[in-house]
Amino acid sequence: MQSTFHWPLYVIFSHRMSNWVAAILTTGVSIGLSALSYYVLEPVIAGKPVHIFQCNVNWKKLWLPTMVAIVLLGVNGESVVKAAPPVSTLEQNLWISGIRQDVNLIQSTHTAILANTGPVTTAGEKTKVHVPTGVSIIGDSVTLGTRDYLGQHVANSTIDAEGDRTMNLADQVLIAQQRNHRLRQDVVICIGTNALDGYRVQIMKLIDALAPGHRLIFMTPYNAQAQSDWNSSKLAVFEWTLPAKYKYVTIADWEKVAGQHPAVFAGTDGVHFGGVHAGDVLYAQVINQALKVARTKPCK
Repeated sequence: MQSTFHWPLYVIFSHRMSNWVAAILTTGVSIGLSALSYYVLEPVIAGKPVHIFQCNVNWKKLWLPTMVAIVLLGVNGESVVKAAPPVSTLEQNLWISGIRQDVNLIQSTHTAILANTGPVTTAGEKTKVHVPTGVSIIGDSVTLGTRDYLGQHVANSTIDAEGDRTMNLADQVLIAQQRNHRLRQDVVICIGTNALDGYRVQIMKLIDALAPGHRLIFMTPYNAQAQSDWNSSKLAVFEWTLPAKYKYVTIADWEKVAGQHPAVFAGTDGVHFGGVHAGDVLYAQVINQALKVARTKPCK
């Protein structure tokens, strides 16, 4: 006897109670429903005799309760849908941006990016490394929310953004693009709001993974509620120490600029501004300004 009830039941219960209570309740209800299905419903549907407490059960006795249950579930479902909160502008913006990004990713596999590349001489070397020209932006949900505007206002750029992305996941994206020869000369890392405890190690792994012929721009994260002891704040402080050690690293100070424009985040969570045009403009300006500074520096 196999149960297919446990997962949807656990999802429902876990949203209303603690995990351990949800697990116990899920187990009990799943066993009950599985027994009902195995010993009653399946035999009745198959036309076999079923006896419950010395009472004969057949389809003629079950069809009316079954129809009533279906109708009640339908009415309840309709009421739940009507009572559900509307999709916020931010959520809608993120969904649409995510879909468009997936479409562009599919299209990019059919585009000869290397046809538009030029030779880049790496510092201290006589050999030439062929790297795609332009900008690769790797970001999280903040970047995803402004993806369409960025694509139009950061010249010759590709954007790979995803919600809840951390620095170690950004490192994986960078390595994958690099392996597929899609990582462009200027790499902008817009990560940090979801900073983990090992952010220093993750950043250093990303720097080490970057191949010669690239420049690296780190965008400092912004959270209106962040305190100085938050990982995102400490990550920004650490990022500011990098340009002195690595001549090919530049900082795009989104943390400072965003803090100077609180109106952009009015009515939001203090992190995302998706759908607010003024936020789109500021975000693109910060990246473009950092790119101007980065292009005065040598590549790795």
